[in-house]
Amino acid sequence: MHRKEIVATITIAHHFGSAFSRVQLYNFLRFEMDEKAFHSAIDELIGANIVSEKDNLLFMEDIVNLCHQKKDWSKTLFKKHRKYLLLISKIPWVKYIGLTGANSFESCNETDDIDLFIITSPNRLWICYLILVLFTKLIGKRETLCVNYLVDENNLAIQEENYFTALQMIQMMPVYDNGLQKKLIDENPWIFKVLPNATFNEQPDEFYLLDNHTSFKTNGNYSDVFTQINHKIYSIYSKRLKRKFPDSFGNGIQLREGVAKLNRIDNNDVYKKLFSQIYKAMNP
Repeated sequence: MHRKEIVATITIAHHFGSAFSRVQLYNFLRFEMDEKAFHSAIDELIGANIVSEKDNLLFMEDIVNLCHQKKDWSKTLFKKHRKYLLLISKIPWVKYIGLTGANSFESCNETDDIDLFIITSPNRLWICYLILVLFTKLIGKRETLCVNYLVDENNLAIQEENYFTALQMIQMMPVYDNGLQKKLIDENPWIFKVLPNATFNEQPDEFYLLDNHTSFKTNGNYSDVFTQINHKIYSIYSKRLKRKFPDSFGNGIQLREGVAKLNRIDNNDVYKKLFSQIYKAMNP
């Protein structure tokens, strides 16, 4: 079972034109496995010419050059938009910004967008979201800077307890942090039930960290006026998105005053189907 799961997880990475390191692969397995047994299984697969290891990445297909190209595209995409992300980090009440999806795995295509996970101060999420919408429209980056998921500090416990979400949270790349990524992980212990071998890496990649030496942050004055404005914006957007995306509302799209999950596609279903197809191919 473990050997098949290893092969299936490597195949999942290749499906997205990516490859995992040993550390990543061990973190992303769905079944608990002793670490020494894991490395022994990898060595056996390499010895059997089923898996190869190049540049600290594991391959079952010859996509080494593609992976390097995708990493270069990912870094170029971030560098190109770094100044805009820095401005977003200056928005009052924005407390954390993380890269998710292909950006966090450094597996972007040349024309990809930037997927963002944002944490705001309590009762300020929808004010921040409105500012983000206006800002990205103003600079002509509405389709590039994709704010897919926002939560406020009082809503760090994520309800979607599934493989896709656990993967995203463990792999998320912080670009602006206030110690909130560790708090986010601590508030979601279910991650380590879905990914029983995973560990949280508290050392972020410095390439992606923003130089946030000046700040326009508030001092935590959560006045009733701003709370009322936040509630009003939430009411307007909730009704608007329900009309615009009735099939996705309540599924991919989840809205509450302290949560805005804006993915119209249920990516967990994608992973379920992929694993099912891969296992079926291994057991015709």
